[in-house]
Amino acid sequence: MGEPVNNIDVLLSRLTWPSVLVRERAAVALADLMSQEGTVMEQTQNTIMKWIGQQNLESAAILGIIAFCRLADQHRDKLPEPGIINHELRKHSLLSFELLRFLYGDHALKPDWTQCHSGEPTNNFELPEFFEKFRTNFLPPIYSRWLKEVQDRTLLPMFRQWAFEWTQLVSLGYKPSAQVLDFGGRSPGLRMLVDFPLSEVYRSAYLRSLAWAVTKGRLPEETACYLAREACPIDLGLWRVQPASKPPWWPSPIPSLGTIDTVPAQLSTILSELWDKKHEVFKENALLAASGIIQCGANTYNLSIRAMFQAATGPIVGDPVQIMKSCDDAQGSYTGQDVYFAGVLNPIKTTDISLVSHDWSILPASVYVRPHVFPRWQYWRGYRGIQLPASFLASEKLSFRCETDSIRIFEGTTQIGTWQDWTDGVTEEFTNNLPHPHGWVLFVHSDLVDEFSRLSHSKLAWICEIKMFHREHEHEDFREFSTYQLHGTTNLVLPS
Repeated sequence: MGEPVNNIDVLLSRLTWPSVLVRERAAVALADLMSQEGTVMEQTQNTIMKWIGQQNLESAAILGIIAFCRLADQHRDKLPEPGIINHELRKHSLLSFELLRFLYGDHALKPDWTQCHSGEPTNNFELPEFFEKFRTNFLPPIYSRWLKEVQDRTLLPMFRQWAFEWTQLVSLGYKPSAQVLDFGGRSPGLRMLVDFPLSEVYRSAYLRSLAWAVTKGRLPEETACYLAREACPIDLGLWRVQPASKPPWWPSPIPSLGTIDTVPAQLSTILSELWDKKHEVFKENALLAASGIIQCGANTYNLSIRAMFQAATGPIVGDPVQIMKSCDDAQGSYTGQDVYFAGVLNPIKTTDISLVSHDWSILPASVYVRPHVFPRWQYWRGYRGIQLPASFLASEKLSFRCETDSIRIFEGTTQIGTWQDWTDGVTEEFTNNLPHPHGWVLFVHSDLVDEFSRLSHSKLAWICEIKMFHREHEHEDFREFSTYQLHGTTNLVLPS
């Protein structure tokens, strides 16, 4: 009877390990134990709830709640009754409230925000030098940017409050030290995305500062909850999507053996053939976008494919650099759940993302859509981003939801597209100045593309960007070079 508890204790210790990948695997394993029947489920749930109650940092306590969120996504019927987790939780925060709302909806109890911070700092309080010097080292700079925006809009001394909350938490037994920043090669070279105990101190102080701003009546609770999501380590919807295998059609050139680099020429041929055989390769689907590593080494190659609708008014070809930038800058948004990537794509006007480059008119067929939570436990997805079809491709609203195999896109009740990714080569370490070693691909049904092409008097085409990263020696930074290819474009003026 003691073995499950021992296993649970080990997994709980892994929830606060520096490696974000270890934390993610531990949370998944804990959810799997809670999904079992009988004694194992009961022991696991009781042990996790006790662990949550023992945490003295807000951002550490939510790690246990997130294991219950994983359970809810797979086996909602096995959640404990509403109020049980809330009763055990000693360190309430805006983020814990958000997660409990995901678990229990309107049954989640709202904390007393006045009990979620340390009150006002004394008049003679000064920002500790260590806090100010390392706040963008232990946490990403986005935390400082958000608090600066709050400070500018509310005129509240947010950085002073953040520092004050930090000193209160450090006094619980956390020793400020910058030596850990060398962990995992944080100097130029190999890096790891890691969270240290001091990272959690900074993060918890951030949450407490937001709660303080709410109690001051200057920051709306809804806005504070939005900002608190920055401290959530995983999007609960994307967590469901399991990476697939790299597609068999993804380019795989033969590495260059001599002094002449033959990879770009090979890629040009491969991409031309892929365009010519796209109906045979992709069947009833159209490739709207793709991004991924082609080859790693002294020369590393990254391929980006963007589909666009193109029309010509004369013979002068559009600038490929401008076109690729236009496709990469196209942004979309959605209305949906806050900690779970799903919802309805908001309408976007074609004029908002279109481009006129010389005699070409260009309209990107897909847009980047940012989840409300940066998934640092799946950091590669956060850095490469996610693209979904532009909303104007369909006559009805486009919606999307996360499933185990992909993000599925719907027009009404009909599935019309998928987004999938793969993680070949993803490890705890990654290299500065290089794209992350994974990839993704976005498809929609060809019928939507054909109909929009007909109505807009345009042609579907691809722009392909091949980025090469090269260095002579390991101690050097990579230098970056880009080449572009266009497939399917026309210089003929189409009849209107």
